[in-house]
Amino acid sequence: MFTFIFLLNKFSFFDKAFKISFFFHFNYDIRINWVWIS
Repeated sequence: MFTFIFLLNKFSFFDKAFKISFFFHFNYDIRINWVWIS
């Protein structure tokens, strides 16, 4: 049970990190496209 909780905590940490990095990459792509179009 302890191992399961430990893995769950690691998974949620990586899930948050993935969401944060995806958010920043998404904004970066929009900025690059906006500069390229205009």
